[in-house]
Amino acid sequence: KIAKKMGYPVIYYVAPQVWAWNKGRIKIIKKYVDRLYVILPFEKEFFQKYGIDTVFLGHPLVDLANVNISKKIFNEIYGLNSEAPIVSFFPGSREAEVEKHIPFFLKIWEILKKRITNIQGIMVRSSGLSENFLWREVKKEMIVIENTQYEVLRYSTLSVLASGTVTLESAIMGTPAVVVYKVPLWLYHIGRYLVKVPYISLPNLILEKEVYPEFIYVKENVDEIVNTILTLFKDSEKREKIREELQKVREKLGPKGATLRIAEDMVNYIHSLR
Repeated sequence: KIAKKMGYPVIYYVAPQVWAWNKGRIKIIKKYVDRLYVILPFEKEFFQKYGIDTVFLGHPLVDLANVNISKKIFNEIYGLNSEAPIVSFFPGSREAEVEKHIPFFLKIWEILKKRITNIQGIMVRSSGLSENFLWREVKKEMIVIENTQYEVLRYSTLSVLASGTVTLESAIMGTPAVVVYKVPLWLYHIGRYLVKVPYISLPNLILEKEVYPEFIYVKENVDEIVNTILTLFKDSEKREKIREELQKVREKLGPKGATLRIAEDMVNYIHSLR
């Protein structure tokens, strides 16, 4: 606001998710932002409807989501059986998310390992999260991995994801997955009125249909999600269809080099103002 009032052009990179909730913020963006750079394909049309100069040139995650370790070496490092299926769990990147999801994910794992005897489990801990008692409990049940989350996604038979950016990373890596988000009952009821989108995961929003099965849970009932996971494990054709749909997500996100394209466009835009 200060820059705009002083006469400077304002460029906003990575739009707030006003398409999901609190659309009142659009008025502020329109008033104070001269050019908006978005990183999700459907955002361009959304903001342009409100008369905001909006540019989409791709998503920076396309450059970041890469594997650096072969499957053979990955299996050797973590002592995994190359012939056995892997289910990986991503409980989130914030402490509050992790506290909600780890106990829930451990219940899912407890059932899965009884139903699929040779299944292997991995849980990914985001950097910066504290080593607390929850992670010590996880280590008793499965492998905990940091820093190689893209390899985990690429080499997993299926992933269980807490809703967030990881759903888009999973799509870029072509990983079949289910998306879970556990919320308190009161927040669930409030969210039903505040949130204005049909899905909680970015791949589903981009494709405008449910490719990743989604589960918003207010209770500790895990049967439905376990049944979905088991169905996907048993049905390789379903997993392949999911991968085919995820390829469409990657195409919609644009080619590599989004950050450079955006930077160049910013410079050209600034020169045009002169």
